[in-house]
Amino acid sequence: METSELPIASKNADDEGEKKSKFDSTGEGKESEPKKNVEKAKSIDEMMKYLNDISNEHQSLSDRKRIQQVFTSFQEKGRGLGSIAGLNQKKAQLAYEKIFEEWKVDLTGQQEQRLEEDHFEPLFEQYAGKGDFTTIRASDAVPFMRELMDISYEDKL
Repeated sequence: METSELPIASKNADDEGEKKSKFDSTGEGKESEPKKNVEKAKSIDEMMKYLNDISNEHQSLSDRKRIQQVFTSFQEKGRGLGSIAGLNQKKAQLAYEKIFEEWKVDLTGQQEQRLEEDHFEPLFEQYAGKGDFTTIRASDAVPFMRELMDISYEDKL
């Protein structure tokens, strides 16, 4: 059968006993909304498992020290009397990206964006709220990284 002879769903879906075709009148496939949502959830689940697996591979004392070193190297020194040294949001992002690079974390652009917008930014705000609301402490680096790489069920929604 040649391609010009391929059947195209042309019957009206309202015809009695007929089921809707997944093809439109041009023969092009249409992707349904539920299928898109299932694929999106699947990719998030895969990303979550991937990040969690890498986090679990890096639980040693030397890994924890390295996280601390990287975050400390990015921290801004406090200015003025009583000011606290910390990492602003951009520095914290650079620090976790450096750790990801060292640990060879490989995410797609879409996954990176999802991680940053849906998880990193709210997590940063949560940790910054423990201090001056604009920075996180380098001393919180290890729990911060663990939470960043352990995306909870609520973050999938």
